[in-house]
Amino acid sequence: MRFHSPVTPLPLEPGKQLHFAGDPNPWHVSAVSDNFAMCCRRFAGALGGAGGWPEVIYTVLDWRRGVRGISDARPNEAPRTQTECAQMLAEFETGELEVSHRNRVRIEFGEVAG
Repeated sequence: MRFHSPVTPLPLEPGKQLHFAGDPNPWHVSAVSDNFAMCCRRFAGALGGAGGWPEVIYTVLDWRRGVRGISDARPNEAPRTQTECAQMLAEFETGELEVSHRNRVRIEFGEVAG
């Protein structure tokens, strides 16, 4: 298992748009909590959810570990509203959910816009 160091949280708020390093597609901040932030975007290949592909994809930023990724327990359940995003982040805060060990990557930002 790789050790990851904390990342200083950016002053994010719902509605902001950001890019991760190496990813040309923008993400939209959907929810923010003390130790996490959730970003979502439409899946570029989605055809209304056809073929089992989600219409919306998400990534959760774990500031304490300096990583981002999907939930370990709900990899295919992308929240669709800001309320659902906030509820999911609450589960990350309590430790009920965590960023998948298998699919996590280091948080590296490109551009953050208001």
